[in-house]
Amino acid sequence: MFFVDGYLKVFFHNLCSYVYLTQSPTEPNVLLINDDNYISKSRRALTVDPVLDDMDDSYISKAKVAFSAFSSNFLSTISFRDNPSSKRRELTNSQNSTKGGAPFNHSVHYGIGSFEIVENDKVEKILDIQTVPREQPLTKAEWNHQLDSDGRIKDLNLIKRRIFYGGIEKELRSELWKYLMGYYPWNSTNLERTEIRKNKRQEYITLKLQWESISAEQESHFSQFRIRRSNIIKDVIRTDRKSPQYKDNNSPYLKYLQNILMTYCFFNWDIGYAQGMNDLVSTILIIVDDEIDTFWCFKGLMDRLGSNFHKDQTGLHSQFEKLKKLLQCLDLAFYEYLLEIDALNMIFCYRWLLILYRREFSLLPICELWEAILSNYHHKDFHLFFALAILLQERNVILEQKLGFDGILRHLTQLADQLDHITLLSSATYLFLNFDKTTDDEVKSDIFG
Repeated sequence: MFFVDGYLKVFFHNLCSYVYLTQSPTEPNVLLINDDNYISKSRRALTVDPVLDDMDDSYISKAKVAFSAFSSNFLSTISFRDNPSSKRRELTNSQNSTKGGAPFNHSVHYGIGSFEIVENDKVEKILDIQTVPREQPLTKAEWNHQLDSDGRIKDLNLIKRRIFYGGIEKELRSELWKYLMGYYPWNSTNLERTEIRKNKRQEYITLKLQWESISAEQESHFSQFRIRRSNIIKDVIRTDRKSPQYKDNNSPYLKYLQNILMTYCFFNWDIGYAQGMNDLVSTILIIVDDEIDTFWCFKGLMDRLGSNFHKDQTGLHSQFEKLKKLLQCLDLAFYEYLLEIDALNMIFCYRWLLILYRREFSLLPICELWEAILSNYHHKDFHLFFALAILLQERNVILEQKLGFDGILRHLTQLADQLDHITLLSSATYLFLNFDKTTDDEVKSDIFG
């Protein structure tokens, strides 16, 4: 590999956002990947919250193997052939400049198909986030006015816009969540919805019988079933216990919650059950207030979020990568700081994305947030702009206190129940509109595909 005009530094700056580099103890011109440092750091981030305590370690082992192979087969072959002493000194000085919060002499700017060097004094002014007004919730009268004689929506774009900017009136929420979560098709008629609900209720009863009918002898030979049922029972009894629906130990909602999770476990055995699903189901059950309808709403939500719960974590890591690139486009200075402290893996956003911010907000705010996200009015990945809005709201605290990776993680975790969802929805909307207006199509395509 051959680098010219200082691009060797750019290459290593970007490489360091994925792996931790150390100098070989035997070869001064060779850099190695320190596997354990990077993986252990990621693992610490993943185990901060109880939602993540039972994370399967298989993906960590795979990552170690991958990093080890990469280190052996690629990085160990890199040496500085052109004036090695000066090149090694250049890289060392760059690495040292990241310690103690000192700024880089150079930075990496995200461009179309390439990277370019940008001096610190050329970094653009921090984005001035403007207020995008929210509206009143969509009312039942508005909704009924938008239905034709067959019960089909007349102007779907208008309905989605109203839901995005205003949310849904409490009395209408149960009905419209069935659309937002994919239970009812947006273009369905009254008769079609009645038929869908009739068929889905019978299908749920059949699915539920699959696990309810397991005999004691069969169960004794079905260890995976026993493990999953045990995990579900343990999580159900500690889910949303402050909510009126779940407060009483004899509440039927606890049984509904367990039934739904067990049935989904059999419906989608590949995913089964993972912590966090209980938070999603409990919220839907409070709003929809019916076991069977809640199951199908949850199923629709999992069609969207399912990859978050895959053991290889590919769904979440893809979102981390998108979020990192968005930050690079919209706030280069903050991006560079995270690059300096080796925090661009974005794992401190893990809990937000895993269960769609459920642990960060109480019931009413999460309803309004989910309605904006699930409307898909502006973008299917609007939840990433919401994450960006939180990060940019907290950026000054992070920069002024020179928080490291663990400090950022602790700070963001402590924000639960303290965030203003209306302000953040406004900020996220502005961030999206600004990004959509000012960003080249090639960059958009590179981020979102």
